[in-house]
Amino acid sequence: MACRYFVLYVMETEEHAGKVGFAAGKKLGCAVVRNRVKRLLRECYRLHQEELREGVAILLVGRKAMTTAKRDVVERAYLALGRKMGIFS
Repeated sequence: MACRYFVLYVMETEEHAGKVGFAAGKKLGCAVVRNRVKRLLRECYRLHQEELREGVAILLVGRKAMTTAKRDVVERAYLALGRKMGIFS
């Protein structure tokens, strides 16, 4: 499922400890921009990792709009999309 800032892929796993991945393609810009996008995604995940259901693997892929977005806006989008996908307990 996608929003303006990133795409969220969810997969059920057999393991209790879920896995997480972060990606930013070269279309987003130079390495500095791509690293910032991944840093923002990691921070959103870190702040809410305790709320995630067990046995869920997620992949967050940054989009172009995220290159200029603020952290709080991205965090709200992450929470909204996560609730919609049912990844939070």
